[in-house]
Amino acid sequence: MSELNVPVKGISRRSFLKTTAAVAGAAAVSGATMTALAATDEETAGDEEHEVVCVCGCNCQGNCSMVATVREGKMVNIRSNEDLPYPAYERICMRGFSHANRMYDFNRVLYPMKRKTWSLEEPHVENRGTDEWERLSWDEATQLVADTLTYNTENYGVRSNCVLVSAGNSFAAYGGLIAGLGFANAFGFQGLDVCLDYGDLVGIGEVTGSGWDFNQRNMAGDYRFAKTLLIWDTNPPNSQPHSWHFCMEAKDAGANLVVIDPTYTIAAQQATKWVPIKPGTDPALGMAMLNAIIANEWYDLDFMREKTCAPLLVREDNGHFLRATDFGEEGPAQLPEYPFFGTLLLQGVKAGKVPTLEESAHYVVWDADKDAWGSSMTWPTPHSRAASR
Repeated sequence: MSELNVPVKGISRRSFLKTTAAVAGAAAVSGATMTALAATDEETAGDEEHEVVCVCGCNCQGNCSMVATVREGKMVNIRSNEDLPYPAYERICMRGFSHANRMYDFNRVLYPMKRKTWSLEEPHVENRGTDEWERLSWDEATQLVADTLTYNTENYGVRSNCVLVSAGNSFAAYGGLIAGLGFANAFGFQGLDVCLDYGDLVGIGEVTGSGWDFNQRNMAGDYRFAKTLLIWDTNPPNSQPHSWHFCMEAKDAGANLVVIDPTYTIAAQQATKWVPIKPGTDPALGMAMLNAIIANEWYDLDFMREKTCAPLLVREDNGHFLRATDFGEEGPAQLPEYPFFGTLLLQGVKAGKVPTLEESAHYVVWDADKDAWGSSMTWPTPHSRAASR
């Protein structure tokens, strides 16, 4: 039986900094680092004005190559990088052109702040939106965060702390999931990531080969080879003009470009088919599409059987996949969910029902030939791939 320890006691400033440094180091090793657009001594030693090749870090994940003009240590202009091996990527959008304004905007937050009347003991929530802000030193801010996490843990449990992993610059401030959710997992906190379901993204990535995250996929240039393009509730001509031209190339080559949007956007104007659904009915349309696919058998059965979770049985009591570890002399494990972490892990340890990584990788499938429960199968994990039952 594997033993896992989750620190749920007090969080000192020292342990907070040590853990933060550890996850930041992991992010650096993985390449999820944040590079400042600062001129080196050698660069500033010459002319007062020079150019620096950099990458756009806006939140569209395009990572377009840019050339910044630096004058007396400050960025004063941005242009697209025309010295690329792929001419189709020599363009940027208006967000990219506005980097200089974004960097030196007077509203940009440059240091920690807190509400003037807020304190851990008396938060004065009635003053939200009207309170003044006061500046904190980085040491004060770090100590305040550590004290707050400790207070919440001691009074409401470790899962009362939630870390939102997000930023407006390709998650650079957090080092991506490695630093943000890695920090949360180290203490057993809850973790959120903007408006995305990472379980869904992981599944889609396994099926399509697009990676485990929404910014890990084929190059945008591959859009031009698609036969059908589905643009759902987005307007790439405005949000990603540097990639939209690939969609237009696909359309010119005969691809079917479908835009689903209640608004007649630029993308809808240029589409081969515009579907103006009523606002809020997206889930209904998605379910209807799935129903039509299933009813008409417009699916690749072999692909679903071998490459997706379609064969796995689902528990009716909690909606989770049925695992081999749910069976035993005492019946199914009486635990609310998998995987194990945080307070749930502690419950599992006390109950003696925490499966090993090997045990928890086995799911149960239906044997269509025998019309009965099939033997367990190993689902893809970091250390294994799918195997036939």
